[in-house]
Amino acid sequence: MKNNPIISVIVAFYNSGERIKNSLESLKNQNNKNFEAIFINDGSTDQSLNILKTYLIECDFDYKVINKKNEGVSIARNAGIKESKGKYVYFLDADDFIDKSLIDKIINKLNNSKLAPDLIYWGWDKINEDKVIFEKYENNYKYIENTDSLLIDYMLHRIWIWTGSAAYRKNFLIENNIFFPEGVVITEDIVFIFTSLLKAKTVKCIPKSLSFYCIHDDSTSHKYTFKRIHIIKAMYLLEESLKDGSKEKKIFLNKFKPTFYWNMINGLLFLIGMIMNQRKRQLD
Repeated sequence: MKNNPIISVIVAFYNSGERIKNSLESLKNQNNKNFEAIFINDGSTDQSLNILKTYLIECDFDYKVINKKNEGVSIARNAGIKESKGKYVYFLDADDFIDKSLIDKIINKLNNSKLAPDLIYWGWDKINEDKVIFEKYENNYKYIENTDSLLIDYMLHRIWIWTGSAAYRKNFLIENNIFFPEGVVITEDIVFIFTSLLKAKTVKCIPKSLSFYCIHDDSTSHKYTFKRIHIIKAMYLLEESLKDGSKEKKIFLNKFKPTFYWNMINGLLFLIGMIMNQRKRQLD
């Protein structure tokens, strides 16, 4: 592997099956190969690892494969951060993909920045399994760089940073002890992104959609689960990180937190309804 890659792409996966080809193909197609890919196999029991190894035989980028027992995505991603050699780390889910110019555009943005940004973000679109875009970033959010508080813009949903739409300066994460929260299995990404925006001093933006979030049947099934109760723990962690009386905390308590609680309650009620209907059909 390169001693000093600009970017470390961290791909944590668990039983991704054929969908892991999405991320692999988009990494293979990158115009700029000045990156390393770190694949964290979080104890997969399907063919994910074999598919990965087959694809890597003819790849032209540096990579490392780490096999570990299943402990969840937060621990897997944190392991990737610690193993990374790049100046910046980027998290790509196994079933999602990126534009072929992403690495190039990140490096160009870095080269044109006077100060090394703590965080760089860009747009992202939702796609179906046929890779057809059905929801564009620009239809819902803005690209904002110069602002008094990007965290406020994030909490008010003027912008929205997704796990796969930002790169982070590694030393910034280490110095501020920013890692994915272990023991939080829902909205762990929100805690990570929120904390990064709270601590970041310099944030840059690439005003273009360069990442693509694939929505499939498994995505829907994960949406409705009793694990959503973990949102309470995530919101507690974020509330504790904000200063009492600050504008950020007021917006968090009045806008951001209630929205997540309301979504959690709606999801749990929907799940309970599905279970009751299923039991009723069984009795009939």
